[in-house]
Parts: sequence; structure tokens; C-alpha cells
Amino acid sequence: MKIVSQTKSWLQLFRAHTVVLEAPMAILGAAIGLGTFFDPRVGVWAIFGAFYHLVGYGMNSYVDWAKGYDKDDERKQHHPLNTGDISPDTAKKVIYASTFGLALFALAIGGFSDIAFIFTAIMFASGLIYNFLGKKLTLKPIPISIAHTTVFLYPYYLYSGEITVYAGAMTVAYFIHHIYQIAVSGDIKDLDQDEASLIKSMGADVTEDASRGVKVFAASTTALFFSYILTSFELLFGIGSIIAKSGIGDVIIPGAIFGAAVLYETDKMLTPGKFLRSKRLQHISRREFAGYSMIHVASIPIIGWENFGLLIACMVLYLITVSKFIWGTWITPDV
Repeated sequence: MKIVSQTKSWLQLFRAHTVVLEAPMAILGAAIGLGTFFDPRVGVWAIFGAFYHLVGYGMNSYVDWAKGYDKDDERKQHHPLNTGDISPDTAKKVIYASTFGLALFALAIGGFSDIAFIFTAIMFASGLIYNFLGKKLTLKPIPISIAHTTVFLYPYYLYSGEITVYAGAMTVAYFIHHIYQIAVSGDIKDLDQDEASLIKSMGADVTEDASRGVKVFAASTTALFFSYILTSFELLFGIGSIIAKSGIGDVIIPGAIFGAAVLYETDKMLTPGKFLRSKRLQHISRREFAGYSMIHVASIPIIGWENFGLLIACMVLYLITVSKFIWGTWITPDV
């Protein structure tokens, strides 16, 4: 039982349930760059994408705790560094050793070429800025969005050596998606915490309604405009990448379905009213999955319908099983 509980604690620290965010981007970047899904290098990039996620989010968990943010957050007292299930010193050693290993992996997978050094430098510089300074930076979505987007762009450019309209549109769509997830989704769930927030600076806020004894969420006109503009551009470039590669055909159908889900969940998470954080997190989680999936649809002309279906099925299966194991919920993490 101790092995199981320790495994669960480490998976919580690394936020392993959301490996399905970065790993598919690395897989698709490599597959599109190579022009095929069936190449051993695609599998190597899948490992890299998973490793990138675990290291990056593990560092974020440790740094947020070490700086006092998660120590003082009453909603995170069950996290392993607060419960003592993982010692801070052990976590620090593991995080920094794995970060060094990830850097070597990133360079080696690119053959220690100029491209490898450039993308690795960009990825790590932007990721470190976010992890160490993000709580104080209103514009924190920019560095982490750069880091995450390179997970797709690095393998693609490594093997293709060019940026087409098709791949360029996918890259921009991923970047905008990440901006939204940090600037809007991430800030909404922690809007009542004392940290820098872009939408809070725009007037969005969570306040106490003393008469009802509840917290109430309200988004300003500026915050709503910003959120829906980001969503519109994500849809524009996501669907645009599909059209750029396959025209107006059957491939656009799943893209439109996922796009409609993005719009629906965006509206739900931004609706003013009672701030039930767990309920907002459900909409945030579903919007994130739908947004990624919509952009992934653009890969169908390269990897085929069957492999795309397999990718989405694996994403869903992994997410619900790992989330259930480490958080006790099927899709909404207790973070």
C-alpha cells in the first residue's frame, strides 16, 4: 500500500493526469514533419512530450509551494508537499535532476544541431520564467504559451525544415489555445487568490455576497471581450489549418463539432453568478480538451482517421483513469 500511496503522491506532484496535453502535440509535430505516423521517431517524441509535461508541471508544483502560494492555499492542503507525503528536499532534488535530464533529451533528440539548441533554449527560458515568476507577472500566459507551443513546432520544423500555411496555422492555434488556458481558465479558477491575473486587471473578480453567504463571479465587459476574441481566433486558426490542408470536406466536421464544444464551454465558464469552483473547473477541463482536439483534427490528412480516433481515445482513457487514481475524480482534477 505504501508503494501505491507514494506513486499517487508523485503523480500528483507532477500533475500526471494532464500528460495528454503536451504528449499529443509532440506526436503530431513529429508525424506531420515526417509525413507519416508510422516512424519510430514519433514514439520517441511521445516520450519527450510526456517527460516535458511531468518535469515542467512538477517544477511548477514545487516552486509554487516553496514560494508559499500553495502552502497558504486552503484548497491545496491535500497536496503531497503540504501533507508531508513527499519531503521538499527530495522533491527539489528530483525536479532539478529531471530538468537537467529533459534538457539533454531535448538536445539529443534533435541531434545536438543548431535547431535543437535554439528550440531547447527557447523552451527552457520561457518555461523557467513562467515557473519562477509567473505568480507575479500579469503577462505570464506569454512565456508558458511559447514553451508549450514549441513542443509541437520543434519536432515539426526539425523534420520538415519549413513553415507552411497549414503548419503555421496549427502553431498559432496551439499558441492562442495556451494563452486562453492560462490567461482565462487558469486565472478564473484562482481568481480569489492573491496573485497576478490578467483578467483581474481587466475587471473580472470574485467577491463575497454576504447576504447569501457565497462567492460570486463577475466578468467585466473588457474581460469578456478579451476571452471571446481569443476563442474566436483559436477557432479561426484551428479550422483554418484544417481547410489549408484538406479544403472544405469531411475532415472539417469533427473540427466543427469540437469547435462548437469550445464555444459552449467558454460561455459556461464565463457566465456570471455563484462561484462554485468545482463546477467552473468542469467547464475549464472540458474546454481545454475540446480546444486541443479541435486543433488535432488538422492532422487527419497526415495520420489518417483511424490513428486520429486512436489518439483521441487514448487521450480520454488516460485522462479519466489517471485522474481517478490520483485525484478520485473522472476528469476534473482536485487542484
